[in-house]
Amino acid sequence: MSEFKRFTELLQEGAVKPNDIDDFIHEWHVNYNGNETLSEYLGMTKEQYFKWMSNPSSLMSMFPVKELVTASDKKISKIAMKIAEDGK
Repeated sequence: MSEFKRFTELLQEGAVKPNDIDDFIHEWHVNYNGNETLSEYLGMTKEQYFKWMSNPSSLMSMFPVKELVTASDKKISKIAMKIAEDGK
């Protein structure tokens, strides 16, 4: 069973862009048959939804892209810290 990801989750993962919200809204209006409000469907609280409606540019500040840290990033960071310590 695949779990439905909300627009806000996908936005934070970097899988969609802010303007893609229009596609999600269209999908809710045309094909969604559930009981969720549009804000719930998008993954927003009512307050977040109203903030976004009054200021669309607030979307990215409310749902910033999560930094993906890979194992190689951690290794590089450790190496850089070691070099910095050795240079003291």
